[in-house]
Amino acid sequence: SIVLTPILTLYFLVDKDYFKDKVTSLIPMKYRKDVLRISNSIDISLSQFIKGRLIMSLYVGVATTIVLFLLGIDFAIVIGFITGLFDIVPYIGPFMGFLPAVFFAFISKPIKAIWVSLLFVLIQWVENNILGPKVIGENMGMHPIIILLSIIVGGGIFGVFGMIISVPIVAIGK
Repeated sequence: SIVLTPILTLYFLVDKDYFKDKVTSLIPMKYRKDVLRISNSIDISLSQFIKGRLIMSLYVGVATTIVLFLLGIDFAIVIGFITGLFDIVPYIGPFMGFLPAVFFAFISKPIKAIWVSLLFVLIQWVENNILGPKVIGENMGMHPIIILLSIIVGGGIFGVFGMIISVPIVAIGK
C-alpha cells in the first residue's frame, strides 16, 4: 500500500481527464448534467474542508513551536512542524507531537513537562472548539454550530471514525 498508493495517485492525476471522461460516459445522458453539477458541488465542498484542515494544522504547528520555544524546549521547531503535519489526522496526529514535546520537556525539567501538557491541551481546545468550527464553517459555508453538532452526532453514532467523517458527510449532504 505504501508503494502502490503514490504510484496510483500519480497515474490518476496524470490521466485525470481520461478517467473523468470514462466515468462520465457511464452516466445516462438523461442524468449526466445533474450528476456532474452535484459532483462539482461536492468537489468544491470537500476541497474547502481540506483547505480548512490545512489552515488549522498551520495554526497548531505555529502555536506549538512558539510555546515550546518560549519554554526553552529543545527541537521546538522540529516538534512544532511534526505536530502541525500530523494534526491533519484528527485526534491521533496531535498526540504524535505531544509525546516528543513532553519527553524533551521532562528531560529538561519535570515541571516543564506539566506546562507543555497544559499548553498542548489549550492549543487543541482552541483548535477544536473555536478555530475549527469557525475556519471550516466559513470555508464550507456552514455555521460553526452545524460543524460542532455534526462532530458530536458522528462521534456518538460511529465513535472516532464518525467524528472524522461527519463534517465532510454533512457538507456533501448540504
